[in-house]
Amino acid sequence: MVFVTDFLRQPNQPQDPPELNLPNNAAQPLLEIGPRKLYGNAAARKLWS
Repeated sequence: MVFVTDFLRQPNQPQDPPELNLPNNAAQPLLEIGPRKLYGNAAARKLWS
């Protein structure tokens, strides 16, 4: 399973942090493209590396 950060978020608002909707164990992003970041769960991180 992978998680993509919300591209509609407001980056300068403290009540809207980039990690707002990510699971607690998201770790570092697997991929970053501009403001979007791709995160994966443990299985996705294992397959990604």
